[in-house]
Amino acid sequence: MKNRFTTAAATFMLSIALAVSSPANIAGTVLAAQSQVKYENAVNKILKGVNPNWRAEEKLFYLHDYLVTHTRYDESLKKYDAYDALVGHDAVCSGYAEAFKDLAKRLGIPTTVIVSINHMGHGWNAVKLNGKWYYVDCTYDDILGAPTGDYCKHDNFLCNETGIRSTHYGYDWKVGIKVEGMTAYELYRGEYVCGKYTDSTYEWMNWKNVNTKVTLLDKGIAYYNQNDNSVYTYRCNGTKPKKIMTLKNKPKDYYNVVSGSGNTVFICDSNRIYRYKFGSSDAPKAIYSLNSNERLSGNMTGVSVSGKSLRYDIGSEGGYYKHPDVNRAGYIDVSKTSKMTASKTGKVPKSATARKGTKFSSNKITYKITGSKTVSVVGIKGTSVSIPAVVSYRGGKYMVSSISAGAASLGKVKGLTIGSCVQTIGDKAFYKCPLKKIYVKSGVIKKVGSKAFYIGGKPVMTVPSDCRSSYRKLCTKAGFPSKGKIK
Repeated sequence: MKNRFTTAAATFMLSIALAVSSPANIAGTVLAAQSQVKYENAVNKILKGVNPNWRAEEKLFYLHDYLVTHTRYDESLKKYDAYDALVGHDAVCSGYAEAFKDLAKRLGIPTTVIVSINHMGHGWNAVKLNGKWYYVDCTYDDILGAPTGDYCKHDNFLCNETGIRSTHYGYDWKVGIKVEGMTAYELYRGEYVCGKYTDSTYEWMNWKNVNTKVTLLDKGIAYYNQNDNSVYTYRCNGTKPKKIMTLKNKPKDYYNVVSGSGNTVFICDSNRIYRYKFGSSDAPKAIYSLNSNERLSGNMTGVSVSGKSLRYDIGSEGGYYKHPDVNRAGYIDVSKTSKMTASKTGKVPKSATARKGTKFSSNKITYKITGSKTVSVVGIKGTSVSIPAVVSYRGGKYMVSSISAGAASLGKVKGLTIGSCVQTIGDKAFYKCPLKKIYVKSGVIKKVGSKAFYIGGKPVMTVPSDCRSSYRKLCTKAGFPSKGKIK
């Protein structure tokens, strides 16, 4: 992966940006009224995610991880203010720093921008916690080239000077002060800070080794430390983090190993999900294991809490800085997890042997084998049809991964269930079908073809809650009627 500021040109341009450009003057007249509204809307959306009961440290974790996972570094070096970072999601260092400063100050946390104009051509932040100042650099914790939304370093979070000098250098660091009546930083004013921020409270914290977002809970955080393949909880009060579990298998990619809400932590370990109550002396309890049909799709690659549901993804690991290939997603009611106990993990089904291209029918559905483990729906008969996640043929099992173009076009289908392995739906798949009720179990649909749901009437489509927004866009574009409802 690339590092920030690796060329003289980048350093020069950022020096110009920090010294003479104009980071967003949110209180002034630089931004047009319309842009001002967009900026405030973005800020309000972010701040709505803050739990008012969190300590200042938890709030800083939230802001840091949000900025890192929602902002891309602008390699064109033309987007430099808080508006660019929060609205456009592209910015150079000054954009990250100004956005972090504005958000933290609105939460009542003393925050400033630190600049090194001559030596680094760079800007970052300092925050005050419990009377002590610490450095935070969201730009340097954003891994250039990694998938946005997944990876988030913490090497430069709540550092003293010794700690942050592993990535920062020079001796011209000072508080960035704006020119009165303008938006540029003063070149010759501002307090020099080198040698002043020395408190080491957080230097030994092992969450500094974490390359993903932490899981924010009501009374602290949980996270996976890839260095020792273990999950920890931390109360965000300067005390030592607690190891709660060492995974049996070390994942190749690890951004969804841990999730949670309230005071409950969920942990994914290959083919099992564990549940842990924050602060408990008990070990995490196994609450769910993949069954045989699910294991056909691969291993468990992650867990995530969305509203009332716990989602678990199944597929193949993508490796460092690569997305896993998710073939299937399952959902569990979070409220029921406290009473669940995992059963024995299912065995991986035997390899299928039928030839690619072979067609066969089962329960009003005609399938075509498309791969060693996959089939596509190519024909549908009847008025009420349930497309399964897995179908059997001649002793082998196959994931139903797609619905082909025209599969039920001009058919009589009124009630439809789409199984949890379906990833694509072809053009005119359900064209002019009299569909009234559609139940989508799949959480992995990536493509819906043209006029796939050109069906008229007032159909009701029920989808997984975490997919509602994206599925609305996909299905509306595919002809789903405006009078219909996607819930």
